[in-house]
Amino acid sequence: LHVATWRSRLILADGDDPTEIFMSRIGDPTDWDYGKKDSARAVKLSTTYAGITPQPVRACIPNTDDCMIIGCDQQIWVLRGDPAVGGTVENLSDEIGILDANSWCKTPDASLVICSQDGVYWMPPGCGSPFTSVSREVLPKELQGLGRNDYAVSMAYDQPSRMIYLFCSKEERS
Repeated sequence: LHVATWRSRLILADGDDPTEIFMSRIGDPTDWDYGKKDSARAVKLSTTYAGITPQPVRACIPNTDDCMIIGCDQQIWVLRGDPAVGGTVENLSDEIGILDANSWCKTPDASLVICSQDGVYWMPPGCGSPFTSVSREVLPKELQGLGRNDYAVSMAYDQPSRMIYLFCSKEERS
C-alpha cells in the first residue's frame, strides 16, 4: 500500500487494482464517498477525466501543489491539477520507472531525485521537466537491476553534508 498526502487529500494506491489511485475528500482523510459531485469530493482516479496509469503504481510523490509525480514500474507520470476539477495525467517517461515507494527525495531547491532499476535520476524544480541520469554511468553493479521484491530502497537528503543517501536492505516481500 502506498500512502501520501497532497492538496489536503490522503492518497492511497496499490489496492485491489495496482494501477488505481484513490484520494480522500479535500480536508477530510476519512471521507471516501466517491458519489458526491462537488469539487472537494473524494476521487477514484479512474473515474475522472485524468484516468489511470497503465502500470502498477509504485510511488505517489507530492512534488508541488500543482502536481503529483506517479512512479510506475517502467514509467513516470505527472498528475497536474486536482482530478475532481479537470486535472490531467501526462506521461513524463516511458524509459524509467521508480524502484519503490520511498526511493525518492527532494533537495533544498525542490529538485526531485529518484532511484530506478538502472540508476539515480534528477528532475529540476517544477512539474514535468524530463528526468536526467546522474548515476547510470557510475552506478556500482550491485545496485544495477535491484529487484523490488528482494530489496527495500529508500532515499534521503542530508542538508549538512549536502548529500543524497540511498538505503538498500534485502528483505523478502510477498
